[in-house]
Amino acid sequence: PTSCFNCEAGCGLLCYFNQETGEIDKIEGNPEHPASRGRNCAKGPATLNQVYDPERVMYPMKRVGERGEGKFEEISWDEAFDIAESWLRPLREKDPEKLAFFT
Repeated sequence: PTSCFNCEAGCGLLCYFNQETGEIDKIEGNPEHPASRGRNCAKGPATLNQVYDPERVMYPMKRVGERGEGKFEEISWDEAFDIAESWLRPLREKDPEKLAFFT
């Protein structure tokens, strides 16, 4: 059992693993989940495609070219958090009631 991460609803999913390869064979709705009760939109089962997408981003990236050029480099998580903090801290210090953030 797991939860879908494609939207804020967090519907329940069941993942079926191939015991030989350790990879996911199938994803479907979890009938025991109290909110979704086994029903999912198309995003839930599409999670399988996202997990194995060869272009999936697996680490923080920083743009190194101009916007729209598609040039990025891998950076550490510490550097990514430092960048985010450098953007958010001045906003919070200026007016903390105007800063909202969603992940």
